[in-house]
Amino acid sequence: MVTVVTADSPPGTLPQSSKHNNNNNQPFRFLDLPSELRLKVYSQLLIVGKIFYTPTPWEIRKRDRFKDLSSYEIPQLQLLRVNKQVHNEAEPVYLSKNLFVLPPQWPQYSPFRDKHGDMKYSRPRDRPLFSSLGLDYVRHVSIAFTSANEGWTAIRSTLWDAADSEDPNILENMDGAARLVFFHSAAMGHQAHNWKLMVDTLEHFSKGLRSLDMDFSDAYCELGCHRLVYTKFGFLEEVRPQRVRLLGLRGKEESENVERAAEKLGLGREEFVKKYGVVVNPEEDSWAVYKADKKALKSKEHKEKIEEGGAGKGERSDSGDVEGIEDAIESLTH
Repeated sequence: MVTVVTADSPPGTLPQSSKHNNNNNQPFRFLDLPSELRLKVYSQLLIVGKIFYTPTPWEIRKRDRFKDLSSYEIPQLQLLRVNKQVHNEAEPVYLSKNLFVLPPQWPQYSPFRDKHGDMKYSRPRDRPLFSSLGLDYVRHVSIAFTSANEGWTAIRSTLWDAADSEDPNILENMDGAARLVFFHSAAMGHQAHNWKLMVDTLEHFSKGLRSLDMDFSDAYCELGCHRLVYTKFGFLEEVRPQRVRLLGLRGKEESENVERAAEKLGLGREEFVKKYGVVVNPEEDSWAVYKADKKALKSKEHKEKIEEGGAGKGERSDSGDVEGIEDAIESLTH
């Protein structure tokens, strides 16, 4: 079994597969592989379909974004720590080829929080979503419109003090029903502000997005008595996605909101759908092809191509390449 990786072994011919090498301690000179083979290795280890950020149990139960969560593999990010060259070659593959299922309040995480003055005094999240390079390379993103963790308890005290400063005892003089209406309206305004901040933050993906999932499954007010479907889609002009999936819309009225959103952009519904590849409540998920059996299927398909002599463009049709890739993967992950 090959277990050693080195970037600066003496130059020379590529080592044979460990299956044919009697010296199992000989280092596998991974960086001597052609760049196209190294990219195949990175793809095998880092492209898993969807990247999740520790969703809560209720998120997993209720949201389409987390359907079949356990069926997706975890990317082998230890690969990025091998050395600088491997990191520089592999990280763009990881960032550009996966769908990043972002958590609630993701603008408060690095690398986004430093981009917003509004976030200057907010509590930073525990870990970055990805490196700052992600702002240039991430192409596929999933976001949720939800009231989760919006800070309703904190806003209640703040609004009470603000109202009293303008009209002392105004809230004390209200009956319970009127006070509830007051705070309910304020909370919805606060929520709309946070959602606008969220979609504006998408503009920090400097090269735009290829696909964007927007999940409205939990787009309720804090009390759960109103649905709040965000339809200010002007940000799409900046983000320029080629495909937009609207998830969790409920009933005909919410679907019609999409038409009203298109009108605000000066587009008819058909033109809006065509321009951004809009799909409402899709039944199929194109990322499902990356579920757990992906590697077995890809390996089988590749070997079948070789046996049939049908290697595609840029592929070398000798079985040594397959064995070399298998050895490279093993050497980088053990």
